[in-house]
Amino acid sequence: ILDKFDIRNPSTPSTNSTPKEEEPYLLPSQQTDLSHIENLVIREIILTEKDYVHDLNLIVKMYMVPLLAATQYAEIIPEKVIGDIFQNIEELLSVNRQLLNTFDSFQNCTPKEVADAFLTLGKEWDFYITFCRVQSKAIEALNLHCLKNQNSYLRSLLLLLQKKMWTRITI
Repeated sequence: ILDKFDIRNPSTPSTNSTPKEEEPYLLPSQQTDLSHIENLVIREIILTEKDYVHDLNLIVKMYMVPLLAATQYAEIIPEKVIGDIFQNIEELLSVNRQLLNTFDSFQNCTPKEVADAFLTLGKEWDFYITFCRVQSKAIEALNLHCLKNQNSYLRSLLLLLQKKMWTRITI
């Protein structure tokens, strides 16, 4: 509906609007309500993005990096399997940090700025195609090396890392 009508100024039709008599008229109180709802939605998008970047960062710092370091001293889990489990998480973190930095650069974030921030990253979102395509492989690798093989060293390390972490992410 935002594309069809300029809802902030109902008396000014947008270039692709319907004839004037079909345009909705919003009372001033409705415009204020709509503006408030837009602000809430934008705020939720930004807060969700901050949480997501935080969680991705924790996964890298608290799981991936320690697992890679541990494999240098003992064959807890093959390095290739760690790659299978974490796939392209560092690329995802980078893309989402860029998005969050763009949000942070806005003084008053408008719906258009939010949309433009997503669109500006364009092809960068293709990292999620890879992530979705290989997610089942990552889960399979984790299950195989942690659960089915009863890898007590890996399970112990993961439990230790989980205890060190103060977040909602669990094993």
